[in-house]
Amino acid sequence: MLKVIRVNADSGCMNQYPVRKIQKFNTVSVMNFKVILRSILKQKRSAAIILSGIIIGMTSVIFIWLWLAYQVNFDRFNENYDTIYRVIISKSGADNMEGLAEMHADILSLVRDNIPEAEHSARFKPFPRSVVKMEDQVFYETGIAAVDSSFLQIFTLKITASNGKPPLHDPYEIYVSERIAEKYFGELSPIDRVLEIDSIEVRIGGVFEGWPVNTHLQFDILIPHDLLSRYGITHPWNNYLYITIGGSHDIRAVEQKISNLAQENNEVISYYQMELGLQPLKDIHFTTSLGSEMAKTEKKTKIYFFGIIAVMIIVFSVINFTTLVFANQLTDLQNLAIKKTLGSRKLQLLLELIVKSLFYIIIAFLVAGTIVELLKSQFVHFTNVDLRGIHLGIKGIAAFLGIFAAAVVIGGLYPNLLLAGLSPSFIFRIDSKFRTMNISLRNIFVIIQFAVSIILVVCTLVNLRQLNYMLNYELGFNPGNIMYFPAREPFVQRFEALKQDFTKNSFIEGVSIQSRSFFTGGKDYAFWEGKQEDENVIVDIFGVDHDFFTLLGVEVIAGRDFSEEISTDKSEAFIINQEAARQMRLEDPVGKRFYAFQHWGQVTGMIGNIHFNSLKHAIDPQVFFIYGPALLPWIYTGGNILVKYQEGREEEVISFVESYWKDRNPDQPFEYDFLDKSLRLLYENEKRNLQLFGIFSVVAILISCLGLHAIVAFTTEERTKEIGIRKSFGASYSDIVTLFFRNLFICLLISFLISAPVAYYIMDKWLQNFANRPDLSVWTFIVSFLLAAFVSSFTMLADIRKSAKRNPAESLRYE
Repeated sequence: MLKVIRVNADSGCMNQYPVRKIQKFNTVSVMNFKVILRSILKQKRSAAIILSGIIIGMTSVIFIWLWLAYQVNFDRFNENYDTIYRVIISKSGADNMEGLAEMHADILSLVRDNIPEAEHSARFKPFPRSVVKMEDQVFYETGIAAVDSSFLQIFTLKITASNGKPPLHDPYEIYVSERIAEKYFGELSPIDRVLEIDSIEVRIGGVFEGWPVNTHLQFDILIPHDLLSRYGITHPWNNYLYITIGGSHDIRAVEQKISNLAQENNEVISYYQMELGLQPLKDIHFTTSLGSEMAKTEKKTKIYFFGIIAVMIIVFSVINFTTLVFANQLTDLQNLAIKKTLGSRKLQLLLELIVKSLFYIIIAFLVAGTIVELLKSQFVHFTNVDLRGIHLGIKGIAAFLGIFAAAVVIGGLYPNLLLAGLSPSFIFRIDSKFRTMNISLRNIFVIIQFAVSIILVVCTLVNLRQLNYMLNYELGFNPGNIMYFPAREPFVQRFEALKQDFTKNSFIEGVSIQSRSFFTGGKDYAFWEGKQEDENVIVDIFGVDHDFFTLLGVEVIAGRDFSEEISTDKSEAFIINQEAARQMRLEDPVGKRFYAFQHWGQVTGMIGNIHFNSLKHAIDPQVFFIYGPALLPWIYTGGNILVKYQEGREEEVISFVESYWKDRNPDQPFEYDFLDKSLRLLYENEKRNLQLFGIFSVVAILISCLGLHAIVAFTTEERTKEIGIRKSFGASYSDIVTLFFRNLFICLLISFLISAPVAYYIMDKWLQNFANRPDLSVWTFIVSFLLAAFVSSFTMLADIRKSAKRNPAESLRYE
């Protein structure tokens, strides 16, 4: 039958041999899902590969979209989002700090009285960890902040219950979140109930709905700013000032007015030549150059990286989809010819091909959506992001499907138009020349996929090397076998007796104290002998005891350590690190007069640089001195007592310290941690980002391998007769394999030449985000090339081996 049709089609004499007219394919029948499903089931293996690539791609892109949505929607829930600004110190007046997020408390009154463009203004002062008590319930709470009543006019806070009085006007009336209300009172009403915060009684005036996690301001208890003086907290810094500016005001002009006003009326800002600026709320989460920031921020480069990976995955998926669908259509050309012979028009055939593609997209999206729902909780735990309130929604689903559908339709438009426009006579006498007419296009696809895969492998290896570098870097001290717990008042007042009690245990090797956490520290401007007027250095200050450096295993490299035998050390001795000496341009700092934290003394010693914080950041100038009465408020709220113990005796130390705590401080809960564990946690965010980046890179490479498999399968199928002829003329198995691998190697080499400089540029920019980093190694690029070669070769081998071992007689009968 087919021969008859072909003869007539070739001779142009169809009218001489009329056949029974069969009903034409109309648009409705083309879209019939039975026809589409039958076509898909006819090629199960290819359909499975097509769906796998699209499903993996969609699932990955949805997860990346959720992560990106979490990041870019920081603080967006506020109704005044576009008009809220934070007043910052854009230039700190110090040589070693670009700017500060915190603000002097007195600037609020200057703004209110002199800046009419500022509609509302309020301060936000976070509290350190505090003890909150309600009858017999005692907890540590960290989410406490002091604010002005106008804070509620700037930020969107939903009040769910109140006593009817103006919020936060009474110094002793606080507002708590629903979580705190339920934690302390259960189902009872908390209104007008009394809590104790660090022994100060306050009354609950209202309850508010908790904020989303993706905001730079986190709190559960709001207290009036006026209450701070009752606490004895008079330090003017560590405040954060927010204002709203509506209308069409020139922000730069307002910024300059505020800066000039502060320099004219504030001695500290004037003396240190600080410049003030206005930071839009939308920029806070992505600004990493400010000191004293309250929350973790993200670099925009990280957002761009994950966005680029999502685009790569989409491109790979579309390329693979187009290649595979086109390959399937080429293997079914005679069916296409019959349809055209029976009267199907070009538009109808094109619609059938497009609808078939969209059918794949819809099925893949349903499966991908199901996978995302099943794995969402694991994704949240793994990335440490909160996705509550973040979902695709109807518009998101429509946009997502639209992007994939448009990409697939556009990507497949050329081959579909090409096939749908062929005449039946040409299709029937089609030969391998037509089947191989798109070899150049497929090679381009292979080169692109190889190049992107090599870039992703390089990025992953460089990130892994950077993380390993930070985890194994010499910190300048020994954090092992050190337990620490809060330095509460009963222990600080009797610290020397505590040291004696602790060291009576054979498994405890030493005890020390620090005024602030290793990871926060206090900051102050330093003065020193020989300081020039234009030299300003901000230092991290730590009040410690005489045994601090001995306990940490820190060597004093110049001068001497603190000594109990020298009485003046308690009030006049300072020890600085090398970075402080470098920034103050002191070649021999020992013996120099020095001023920090409201008292003068002299530098008695210098230590090497100690990395208390993440190695992402440059080492800070550090100043240590013996703690005194002026530091006691700091120690009570943020200080720690350190206990050095023998290795393997953790349980005994915990049991002893807990018993000691409960005996002398029974009204407060016992908390502790280990220094080496806390240091490792500094890099958890980097580890999570690396793992996330690695996972999605592997996904992109996996999709690339699926595409490579499809292209190789397509190519070997096209060249079946050629392989048979070569084998008939004596070509061996290795000759056939070499034939295919030669083209692969050429594509891989071109890809490497394209990708290597791109990857180098990207990673060089990325590593600039880290103050401490290794140099880029040429071995990273060599390993990436070899890894790409191995994975691609392994992917191709099965299809090539099958074709190379086929009997030549079968190959020559193939067409």
